[in-house]
Amino acid sequence: MGSQPCPGEEVCQVIGPLSRYPDAPIEEVCGGCDKRDTKPGQQPRYIADAIAEAMALDEVKAVGGVFQYPDGLTLWQWACIRSLERARQKDSDRERVRQEANNKQAALESRMRSRMGG
Repeated sequence: MGSQPCPGEEVCQVIGPLSRYPDAPIEEVCGGCDKRDTKPGQQPRYIADAIAEAMALDEVKAVGGVFQYPDGLTLWQWACIRSLERARQKDSDRERVRQEANNKQAALESRMRSRMGG
């Protein structure tokens, strides 16, 4: 699973540590996992609060709301909304890289098929 976050119990039971210890209590296996802090629903309260605030502010933006800088929001609210924007950009960048790799692979396969007369 590398440096990826916890995929959640359902996926972990198929491909993660939970699949290797099917008879062990879930809490015991998850408790020893280095991804436990990223397990869905396991975020510290302050992180959950920041996520909720960012999502609420994002909903306001989605319907046309604007926030005057710097006094329109508190520093904490600015940090929340900026963190959400950074996370979305990071996801977008990952998706772009993944798509570029898929396109490159598809182009390579196409060239190979055309050279083989297929």
